[in-house]
Amino acid sequence: MKSDNILDTKWKEIRQKIKSFQSGATAEGMFANPQEEWINFGLDIRQIISIARTLEADESLAQYLQTKKIREAQILALFLIPSASVSPASIGKWSQSLMHQEQAEVWVQYILQDLADAWTLCLPLLEQENNFAQMTGNILTAKLATRKAIPDGFALPLSHRIITSAFHEVHFNRSIAFALAQLYLHYPETQESVVQFINETGEFSRKNLLWIIEEIKTIAQLY
Repeated sequence: MKSDNILDTKWKEIRQKIKSFQSGATAEGMFANPQEEWINFGLDIRQIISIARTLEADESLAQYLQTKKIREAQILALFLIPSASVSPASIGKWSQSLMHQEQAEVWVQYILQDLADAWTLCLPLLEQENNFAQMTGNILTAKLATRKAIPDGFALPLSHRIITSAFHEVHFNRSIAFALAQLYLHYPETQESVVQFINETGEFSRKNLLWIIEEIKTIAQLY
């Protein structure tokens, strides 16, 4: 673990790189008046990736950046986690600080789906208490399902876990629909459980569940 002084210095260097993508007045004002809530400096993903490419994978720095309530710092942290440090046992540590859907989408799109044995991360993510960690698990499951990258016998338990989580959702979570639809389309063994979920939910269910069901039907063409 690197010392706090080293990490603070690294963060100052990263802040300068973030500021370089902004207008001077905006950058100076935001850094001079830090807020307690989530801060967004407006960098796009390509700009964040360009910063990540100037840094080496660093577990200590990644953990440090995850403590910042700053969009760019938290997304950058995902790119700095050494691939060897991401495993079913450690995924809880890395996912517990996720705060936004964008983080889930970026982590899957640019990193997780390309890891060796990425499918082993799906269930551990789905079992996390953090809603955005669960969302990451849904998105990863969907992405891997489209590539048939989930081994035979493991898709069905994933569908059961995702269906269980759907009943605890209070908002419309499209990632649930996306995952279940892709499992239905690419893994025949999941079709019965997905259809049963659709049929048993009923017309008097919460609106968010009805929206999820309609989205599954649309994606999987179940009309």
